[in-house]
Amino acid sequence: MKAKKSKLKVLVWDIETSHDIVATFDMYKTTITPDRHLKHWFIICSGWQWEGSKTIHNVSLLDNQKLFKKDFTNDLHVVQTMHKVLSEADAIIGHNVAKFDLKKFNARAIYHKLGPIKPLVIVDTLKMARKYFKFTFNRLGAIGEYLGIGGKIKVDASVWLQCLNGDPKAIKQLVKYNKQDIRLTRQVYKALAPYCTTALNYSVFDPEAADLHCPRCSSTRLNLDGWRYTETRRYRGYKCGECGARPRAIKADPAYKASIK
Repeated sequence: MKAKKSKLKVLVWDIETSHDIVATFDMYKTTITPDRHLKHWFIICSGWQWEGSKTIHNVSLLDNQKLFKKDFTNDLHVVQTMHKVLSEADAIIGHNVAKFDLKKFNARAIYHKLGPIKPLVIVDTLKMARKYFKFTFNRLGAIGEYLGIGGKIKVDASVWLQCLNGDPKAIKQLVKYNKQDIRLTRQVYKALAPYCTTALNYSVFDPEAADLHCPRCSSTRLNLDGWRYTETRRYRGYKCGECGARPRAIKADPAYKASIK
């Protein structure tokens, strides 16, 4: 049986930003004070993909030529587009998305006076990697290569510097780089999710389902798999025939009471 279509609107999301420009007398460990900060960073592009769709979307500084020609560092169009997309989502998946992407987005949203987006369920594959695994490296590309999924597109560091000069070719390179990050993030998440209790629990978002379905991939291909124990209770265990996850009975599910008898 195929996985059930979830009611949850899940977005795989990633952004690319420029550098800050600063003045320094020292090339080694130093403190940058506000008076030595010359120019703020800006969002170059952002990519996203809805769960259940094969299309990877992207918005960049180049998509609004009027703004770009007037001031190529003006990311208003990029931030407005992402504000609208994120407002439609229930959950977002990304690598280091909680500490980097979302905070960077919020910084630009408040700068452009767009107002806050609604609270979202945040699933961070970097946090999943650190909590449940001991990979040699926790970078997205390194995990992808380790799992045989694939790696990031190789882009020279100078491309980000070229974006500081408004180079259209450099921006297009980062759009391509960004799209690959979306593909990789989605595949890495699917690989990690069956091992992680902090992955999205689809059962929470479909409590009216008459049958048990996998909390990790929403498939109904669940087979009985012994029992799960805590210090004070036991629960009916299952194994998903779709993704391999091994969940226990869910209290919100109508079948919960029968499963613990």
